Amino acid sequence: MKTEKVLGVIGSLLLISAGFFPLASIDPKIITIFPVFDNFEVGESIWFWRDISAFAITFPIIAFVSLYFVIKENYIGLFVISGITFGVMFFMLIAVWMASEKSASIGGIDFSYDYGWFIILVGIALLIFDGFKIKKEQHI
Repeated sequence: MKTEKVLGVIGSLLLISAGFFPLASIDPKIITIFPVFDNFEVGESIWFWRDISAFAITFPIIAFVSLYFVIKENYIGLFVISGITFGVMFFMLIAVWMASEKSASIGGIDFSYDYGWFIILVGIALLIFDGFKIKKEQHI
C-alpha cells in the first residue's frame, strides 16, 4: 500500500474514532459526538445531545465514505468529503460554543474544550494531503 494511501486510511480511521473522543467537558461529564458516557443531558441541562444529533448521525457516514474514496483513490471525492466534514465540524463547534456561553451565564459550572477537535482536524488534514498526492500522481 502506498504511503499516502496509508495516511488517507489513518485520516479516515481518525474521523471514525473521533466520535468517541471528548469535544468538551462540563464539570465532570464530557461531550462527545456519539451519545456515549451517558451524555444525553449534561451540566444541569446546559448541553443536550440532540443539539448535534443530526451531525452525529452523518459524521460516521461521512467518515466511511472518505475511507471508500481513499481506497478508490478518488481525489475529487476526498476534497469534497473533506469540505463537508469541515462544515459539519463547524456546526458542531457552534453548538458546543453555545453550551459554553450558557455555562458562562450560569456561573459555578466549569466548561472546557477538549482534544477531540484536534483529532478531527488531523483526520481532515490527512485526507486533504492524500487527495493532493493522488491528484499529483494522476497528473490531472
